[in-house]
Amino acid sequence: MRISGQQADKTGRSSQRVLHRLLKQGLVIGFVLLMVQGITCARDPSDSVLILLAAAGYIVLCIPVFFRKNYQVFEPYTFTMAIFLMGYSVKFVYIISADDRSFIDEIMLGKDHAFLIKPGIILLVAFIFLVIGYLVRMKPRMAKGNSLLSARGWKSKRLFTAAILLFGCSVVFFFIYAQQVGIEFTSLKSLSTKRFVEIEGGAMGRDTKFYFKWAANLSRPAFYLLLAWWLTAPRKTSRTVLISLLAATGLMALILPFISSSRTPMVFFILDIIIISYFLRLDRRIWKFLTRVAMVASVGLFLFVLIYALRANKGDGPFHLELSINDLLSHVVGARYLADTVKTAHIMEAVPNDIPRMYGKTYLTFIYAPIPRSLWPGKPSIGMGPLIGDRVYNRKRTGVPPGFAAEAYINFSVLGIWIGFLLFGLAIKTIYVFLAPYLHTRNGILLYVAFLRIPVVVIGMDVTVGIVQMLLEVLPMIVLLNYISLHPDRAGIATGTLATRSPGENARAGPMQPSIVSS
Repeated sequence: MRISGQQADKTGRSSQRVLHRLLKQGLVIGFVLLMVQGITCARDPSDSVLILLAAAGYIVLCIPVFFRKNYQVFEPYTFTMAIFLMGYSVKFVYIISADDRSFIDEIMLGKDHAFLIKPGIILLVAFIFLVIGYLVRMKPRMAKGNSLLSARGWKSKRLFTAAILLFGCSVVFFFIYAQQVGIEFTSLKSLSTKRFVEIEGGAMGRDTKFYFKWAANLSRPAFYLLLAWWLTAPRKTSRTVLISLLAATGLMALILPFISSSRTPMVFFILDIIIISYFLRLDRRIWKFLTRVAMVASVGLFLFVLIYALRANKGDGPFHLELSINDLLSHVVGARYLADTVKTAHIMEAVPNDIPRMYGKTYLTFIYAPIPRSLWPGKPSIGMGPLIGDRVYNRKRTGVPPGFAAEAYINFSVLGIWIGFLLFGLAIKTIYVFLAPYLHTRNGILLYVAFLRIPVVVIGMDVTVGIVQMLLEVLPMIVLLNYISLHPDRAGIATGTLATRSPGENARAGPMQPSIVSS
């Protein structure tokens, strides 16, 4: 249904207010439940201090959501906040209240709860710097000239050609990758198994067939292109081929995370679908959108639980599904990935005796990252995971990535953490403000979801890994959009083109009103 520009603006603002209100209500309820759980389970004074830190961190991280009237739920800060809340406030309460004390002793490496107080204070101050950086006011600026963001149409023939080629490459490289790492298509359990390969020196590490794996995942950007067209193309457009390609590329995009037992890419895939659908279909009522979100999230939850079950079923015995809340919490909250404060505390303690101060060297390893290890057998690791896994956790088989805070501490101590969080807040705000005026256009939203996962990778792993991931996510999308897009001076002249805007944007024939996306 084609709607007017005023209707699109009104619907967009209404949807934004509803989602913003729901987010604030959810955060308040989460805070109350978290504090009740922590207070009732506190055992000694150090537990009380951790609860106070958890409460303070929760409140500080929520400041942008509650004090910005026009906050957009799908800003990058929402996901940044969620990761830090999970790794800081929720983690503290989980350590205090978990029933499985042997598991807590394992992740704490035998240390008591007071061990977390000093790192907790340092990170609390870092959260203040993060919020300050993100709350800096920036004025949205519209792209000038023949910009990719100003493109007014897509060439439909090129769109389908690119999608088919990407799907074909994805299938070919998937089977090459499967052969390289020894995937057996005999059962679900054999498919979804973590695989390791021997690298130099006899050490063990995760599979290094990186470029094959990346090429096998090319169906994902193809799926996003087709999804954006499906959401905005005129109803009279033939959809048989489109739906077939959507199903094929979507299935292919899910297969690789499933067989590699990777939960994070699958979560991102579900989130990307929700975000693209939200911004490109403002003519739909918000409650219909939330219903569809619930359906997509249910599918994602099922796949998440299935991957968890497959990981839990080790050995050669028959497959069985046993799921308990404690086991699920231990894998989601108790794990060492993303912004885990416990992991950060252990790494901070290991510097400089076990882990030397790096003085910025870890931020430069992206320079030689593109060189395949097959061409350079002795290439150093681009991340610090192997070093930390060995020195901190005595893990020879797999590495443990430091995360943003710990890497900053390894390089420049406490001051590095605080300045790093300030710059991180400024960086994600800059990216959002730059793309915000174009989030209701196909090109704009597809570039946005490509950028959106970068903060998560940087927070949980290494800055260098985040830079490499950014290049691998954003550059292919830029190339694809340049290939299929019509620039403003040619829009409407060539045949076989499609409007690149959502229905409301087509009615206005101009970028989205800044009032919706003001910083």
